[in-house]
Amino acid sequence: MDIVIPKIGMTMVEATVVEWLQPDGASVRQGDLIYILATDKVESEVEAEITGTLHHGVAPGTTLPVGEVVGWLLGEGEVPPRPPDEPDRIRDKARREPDDPESAARPVVSPNARRLAREHGIDLTSIAGSGPGGRLVGADIARAVERSQATAAAQSGTPTATIAARMVAGRLGLDLADVTAPDRAPITRSLVEREVASRLRGVRPALGSSGERPMSSMRSTIAQRLHRSLQEMAQLTIGMDASVDRVLALRGDVKAGSADAVAPTITDFVVRATALALLDHPALNASLVGDVVAFHDRSHIGVAVALDEGLVVPVVRDADALTVGAIAAATRTLAAAARAGTLAADDLRGATFCVTSLGSRGVDFFTPIVNPPNVAILGIGRVRDGLRFAGKRRQKPIRTSMLTLSLTFDHRAVDGAPAADFLAGVRDYLARPARLM
Repeated sequence: MDIVIPKIGMTMVEATVVEWLQPDGASVRQGDLIYILATDKVESEVEAEITGTLHHGVAPGTTLPVGEVVGWLLGEGEVPPRPPDEPDRIRDKARREPDDPESAARPVVSPNARRLAREHGIDLTSIAGSGPGGRLVGADIARAVERSQATAAAQSGTPTATIAARMVAGRLGLDLADVTAPDRAPITRSLVEREVASRLRGVRPALGSSGERPMSSMRSTIAQRLHRSLQEMAQLTIGMDASVDRVLALRGDVKAGSADAVAPTITDFVVRATALALLDHPALNASLVGDVVAFHDRSHIGVAVALDEGLVVPVVRDADALTVGAIAAATRTLAAAARAGTLAADDLRGATFCVTSLGSRGVDFFTPIVNPPNVAILGIGRVRDGLRFAGKRRQKPIRTSMLTLSLTFDHRAVDGAPAADFLAGVRDYLARPARLM
């Protein structure tokens, strides 16, 4: 079985193999953790899908697109198939020229192995390949790099570090010379994390106008994708006020009715109203890929969760089929997992529409940025005091609770009129929230 880079989230295009958790050639059982995968948003531990013998296909630190093969799980007596980055023409050439002295002296090398060797100054002719037919793969270069570092460390009296340790140290801005390894053993990822944790424990960082820090990997990727979203889409934002008097009253009844009940938040009511409005206005429940607009028949709502290092958008699936109470339970579970760093790959995958809120920060109106390939995103403002006028001549002012809904949509896929109709649909559902229960 091929071990491939899984797609975690609709916008994910690539990921990095941070560390193999089992050695090359290890016997693993279905469900065992075999490697750590890092995306722009999360680090995930990937499980073995079947029982077999693990064969590494790439070295730690390798970044590959979604769906690319990073290794294999083999049965008894099996050998790895053709490595994923070896073109057929290379194999064919090797078969055609077995007696060519120059060809025989030149090892067959995967592109990833060649890149790593070039970056670390490794002589390819001095290494024996472990791939099919003696082919040099990324793992061979990684081992050669570590042997080279170990030799240099022995001569200089300083410890070496694994590729995973160097990746994490670089991401966290830590000098590996400051990490202590026992008995000159290699510095590992866990030692780097332990050193950082010890420094942060009980320390309150001082911020000043002269301070600076590099962007984290997650923050940098978010910035690139948001910028790309604005460059590639014709984004337009419109706003509309919605009355939430009845929503607040209904929420109060739920809280008063049972001490054990999970009281839905305003966001939960909006998520439910959005899911139903999308069924009424399918032009907004769509994905745009190239020149093709794909319409979805179910509402899977991504709900933005703010973390210190950036936003993640876990998905409430089939929100159109859930009550507000069920949505409230789902959003709490997903938010807790996001803050604990335990979101699974499926939790971030498959949103057909996104909702984000800045109401708790005191914001009324803002311009959320569409999360491609979605064609729209809804922003929720704060609940504020408003006025409506009643009576025969509409002269009696009545205090009311209002919030502003901010809808950003991709004008390439949706025009202003259907976008406004959808927004009015969300507003009308919130005006009669009993239908949401």
